[in-house]
Amino acid sequence: MPTLVIKSPDGTEQEQDFVDQLTVGRAEGNDLILAEGGVSRKHARFFLEGEDVMVEDLGSANGTIVNGERIDGPTKLDPAAAIVLGDYEATLKTGGKARPKVDKGAAKPSNRGTQALKRPANLARGEGRATRVMPVVKPASSAPGAKRPSRAGSAGPALRGLSGTVTGKTFPLAGTVVVGRVAGVDLRVDDDSVSRKHAELEVQGREVVLRDLGSANGTTVNGNPISEDTPLAPGDIIQFGVVEMMYENGAASGAKPAVRPSRGGTRPERRGRGDDEPIEAMSTTSTPMDPKKKRLFLVGGAVLAVLFVAVLVKGLADDGPGPKPNQPGVPGPPKPPPDPAEEIEELLKVCRTYSSCEGRVADWGRAEAACAQILDIEPIHGPANDLMKRIKYERATEEGFVKGKELAASGRLEDALDSFAKVRPFSKEIVGCFFLDTLSAAKPVIDEVKKAVGNECKTYSANAKWDNALKRCEVYMRLACQTMAPDDLEPPYPLKMKLEGPLGKNDWRPKDPNYVNFLKAREKLRPGDAPWKCPDIPVFRPPAPPPDPGKIAIKEFKERYKEEAMGRALILYYQGAFAEAPVPIQKVIENVSKAAIHDEARGLLLDLTNAISYFKTGTTELSNDKPEKAEEPFRKALALDEKLVLGEKLKTLKEDEKRRELEKRSSFVRKGIVEGMSSTCYLKGKTQADKKDFRAACKVWKLGLSFSRANADLLKAGYFCTQRAKEALDKAIASGSCEQLKAVLDLAVDGDGYKEQVQEMLDQNCK
Repeated sequence: MPTLVIKSPDGTEQEQDFVDQLTVGRAEGNDLILAEGGVSRKHARFFLEGEDVMVEDLGSANGTIVNGERIDGPTKLDPAAAIVLGDYEATLKTGGKARPKVDKGAAKPSNRGTQALKRPANLARGEGRATRVMPVVKPASSAPGAKRPSRAGSAGPALRGLSGTVTGKTFPLAGTVVVGRVAGVDLRVDDDSVSRKHAELEVQGREVVLRDLGSANGTTVNGNPISEDTPLAPGDIIQFGVVEMMYENGAASGAKPAVRPSRGGTRPERRGRGDDEPIEAMSTTSTPMDPKKKRLFLVGGAVLAVLFVAVLVKGLADDGPGPKPNQPGVPGPPKPPPDPAEEIEELLKVCRTYSSCEGRVADWGRAEAACAQILDIEPIHGPANDLMKRIKYERATEEGFVKGKELAASGRLEDALDSFAKVRPFSKEIVGCFFLDTLSAAKPVIDEVKKAVGNECKTYSANAKWDNALKRCEVYMRLACQTMAPDDLEPPYPLKMKLEGPLGKNDWRPKDPNYVNFLKAREKLRPGDAPWKCPDIPVFRPPAPPPDPGKIAIKEFKERYKEEAMGRALILYYQGAFAEAPVPIQKVIENVSKAAIHDEARGLLLDLTNAISYFKTGTTELSNDKPEKAEEPFRKALALDEKLVLGEKLKTLKEDEKRRELEKRSSFVRKGIVEGMSSTCYLKGKTQADKKDFRAACKVWKLGLSFSRANADLLKAGYFCTQRAKEALDKAIASGSCEQLKAVLDLAVDGDGYKEQVQEMLDQNCK
């Protein structure tokens, strides 16, 4: 039985056994949950293929890295394989049971006296490092039936925390509120998935607008990533990185009046002493009144009584006979009816919360009940009707998934596949909560059934047992055709099907012999039947491979310029054909009939040749083991490369969008710089570290990390520097030395939190 050993950034390890497969990710539903540290909701899947242990990336944001290379498909793992999942490292071992290991290097408490340097509050609480290890076991609060924290009322717009360190907390919104991880922002969220300045909310009159500030992990509203200013509606679920918060406003979620509208009418609200009301104000102890004040009080009361009687008599005289509104037995003014819009808003909030399975356990019953109440009030309410359809779909797919797993576990494999086949994507945009889980669970069952019935199909056909052959061959083809190309299922025009005998010039026969057996059995038993068609069963098909970003980039280059030669030159540059790349542009410039585009051609030629020149200069410095000198020309080359690869899109993309586009469409220049700086900086830093010169080593390693964080060895080196920074900071605080405190900056790595904390301490203590 293989065992996966997971090492967290702080050095602690946990082991997890698995039999057939093991899914790893940040969200509920995975077999192994790694809740933080750059791990995606569904990150990777480990599985057995015969006796081999395989790993497959599930479309994670940061990728799955094996032996220093990012994988792009199922990859066999050797016993010594080094695997990186976000900030976690993993290795394989055979046998053993899951058991957590104790970190022997954990910091012990010390009895330090008064120190010259004042540690920031967040560091004193143990928040020196943003990356934290989450337990592998699922948290109790995420178990089925777990409830959200109770809502705290607010007098105006506010955010209420739903997960992480902000759970149950309410944050009022006024003006512009910046959300981020560092000290100094308006709403600080201490989670490593949150960027330093992640997003901001701006109160614009009665509306609150949310915008992302180029965060690394993005901002979503109700599961949808935002890329522009987004107005919020009460009940919207906002996710900063992996931390969830709910938007509320004063009307929908704030304090209510004493008479609270409800669907059953109005009822008085019981009131007690407010938490902020002074105890003295409720005291029943009286003190004697001054005699002069008492006489004034009695005289004033008598005057008021006379005036009241006079007004009452005048009112009766003016109105004449008949019942009066305030007389006994006469009803007063009608009480205001419940506000349907407010009630719908509250119910929609509940329905959305409990019908979302992203990062939490859904509660279909509560979601359906809330949406049903909305439809009782407003039967044509669009969002509620859409949610009801989604809830009905999710309940059915959950049933198919759970039942299929139970049938497979009991050995009824073909029945399990019938159950799995009922699970389909909800739409082109939304696959649903259980589709990917079903896809993963169905694959080993499909392989086993396909092999068994394939042998039976072959045996029955060879012995002319056509009744049996037809049944078993049809089961085989129902599974096999899901991964067959159209030309493997039907003869291409103008060829014709021929199942037996030698093939002529215009004859065609399927490549799969069991498909031939199946068609023979149909022809013998049901000769008049229509041609067989492969059934559409999405969950039996592996997901389509993502489009090749390189091919997409080349297609865009061809279409970018009216002059075909300029696009061809850009493609040659992109592919690394440096000698040939300038030639097509030079020919355009030499052609006088194309003078109208000469300026554009000269600009492209200048950018292209400069990028190549800077790249070659930096490469020469790297070959001389001088990455520090290669940095400047490489940075200039990358700036020009951005302009060449992205074109006009460069002006419209935010920083995080630009980074993702360049990672997907990495040119020869960009790949060479990233890989060259990563490997050279790691090796040079290792040489310095072997000499115990850790400050010099970390300086070089940090330079490499500034170009790329995809190198597994470099990531480990960065963690080493973070540990050294923590030790150096403790020593600096103990000694009270500002010089030692400044030295910590040579060790601290961007993103580990120490750089900002040290700078804060320098500002406070070392001016």
